Amino acid sequence: MKRRYIWLLPALAAAVWLVAQNAAPPPSPLPHFPPGAMLTLDARDFGHLLREWNASQAKKDWLDGDAYRQFAVSRLAQRLQEAQQEFADASKAPIDMTLLEQLAGDRAALALYNPGDLEFLFVTRMTEARFAASLLGRQRANLSPRNASGTPYFVATNPASKRVVAFSIRGEWLIAGTTEALVAQCLQRMAANTNNGLTSEDWYARAAQAAGPQGELRMAANMDALYSSPHFRSYWIHRNRADLFPFSATISDLDRQSNQWTERRVLIRKQATTATPVNAANWPPLLRAVPAMAGLYRAWLQPDPNFAAALLTHKFFNPTPGSGPYTETAPSIAEVVEAGGETDWDDRIDEAPFVAGATRPDVTRLAQYFAKAQLTGLVQIQGTRDSPGNVWIHQDTGLVLTRAGNWNAAEVQSELANLGPATVLNAIDGNRLLIANTPALLAAMRTDTSNPAPANNAQFTGVFRHRIERDRFTRWMDRIGQPTYVAPAQGQQRQPQFLGDVIGSLSQSLRNVAEQAVATADNGDRLSQTIVYRMQ
Repeated sequence: MKRRYIWLLPALAAAVWLVAQNAAPPPSPLPHFPPGAMLTLDARDFGHLLREWNASQAKKDWLDGDAYRQFAVSRLAQRLQEAQQEFADASKAPIDMTLLEQLAGDRAALALYNPGDLEFLFVTRMTEARFAASLLGRQRANLSPRNASGTPYFVATNPASKRVVAFSIRGEWLIAGTTEALVAQCLQRMAANTNNGLTSEDWYARAAQAAGPQGELRMAANMDALYSSPHFRSYWIHRNRADLFPFSATISDLDRQSNQWTERRVLIRKQATTATPVNAANWPPLLRAVPAMAGLYRAWLQPDPNFAAALLTHKFFNPTPGSGPYTETAPSIAEVVEAGGETDWDDRIDEAPFVAGATRPDVTRLAQYFAKAQLTGLVQIQGTRDSPGNVWIHQDTGLVLTRAGNWNAAEVQSELANLGPATVLNAIDGNRLLIANTPALLAAMRTDTSNPAPANNAQFTGVFRHRIERDRFTRWMDRIGQPTYVAPAQGQQRQPQFLGDVIGSLSQSLRNVAEQAVATADNGDRLSQTIVYRMQ
């Protein structure tokens, strides 16, 4: 009886092998890309991501919101629309979402070589039959044929704009680009099966080695190339180019689960620095002071004394821009001998007279005190709350500083008094100095709260609780914008206000993100960041 089924074993083994082969994702096509790219995207299943986005509520909210309306009338959007039409005229096929859905295979990669001229190469896994049925595939008979290493490809050029669309099918891969050279070089590398292209460049190889396993979606950037691009300088909205200058490359990997998305970033330094050792035991005393209802907190181990002194001074003694310390008393007015006369119209009597000299507290002494104390940690706590009757929204601010050894109450009071008058509440708990601008926040900080410490030798961690702050933020920004709002004339469309409407609509589109947590570890030759987007 057993012999009758022996022949099934090889067949079963073969079936298991075939299933395993089909389940394994195909390799990335990026190794066949020509070198010289500034930015790359690599997706395990681009078509699935695109379908998810098109069916999502986030996309609907984005397209219906003021943030998109503002972008749609921007110079950048207009230039992109012009280029989109020029590429459509060249290819004789509409360049739109319908075409993108038709060309979106599973494994896919894109590389941007010149953002100014929109020079890019796109490769995705796709069958010949599926491409032939697409809007672009139907135009092959109307385009100029070419050949690279025995593989035919097709080129279309817009004579007026000089825009180029080139594409080819080689095996199971669709290769499409906006220059003929990029497509031809990719085909040549595929035919020769050479992997000495884009992924072998030093910037990409170093970043990929440090990044580890590839995520569902990977983005890599050649920072040196981007720095030299005028478009990066013009359109990089973060305006932190100087902060990014020490880094030559970066890679971000995204992995998704039902309740959270995790992004792993690696930034490669041009010149390695000495990594600072981390004592993870210093995290719990800091993080347990963060109340559960705090909208934002940022925490550092072994903070720079100058930074800590400047932050404390800015938040409590020189809070501009931003709200002042919490107080229920009116500002005092300096007494003067003469009250003025009937001809004196220039001197105000409702504020203290101006005194020439430094207008900002000197933080040098405080920084020296912190350096002597040997700070081991610092956490900044921020939150908002409604005033009675919802007339206004107040900001709560707190700081916690930990040191080697215990704080001396008399020394702390002396240093704070040296900065000038301010309503600053503080408490000392051994090696913890707690400072707040409201009694309620200080009391909450003294009540231990469970906040997880970051992993992987992180020197920085921060959390923004979007679900807590987004409603008050939108109402707050609406009230700030009301005095400058100009109603549209009859027949004209209302123009959105930037803070309340534009930023508010972006928050609405991302309302499923409950909070964002960031952890940063400095390994000397690179910065490693883990960003977790927790969903609700």
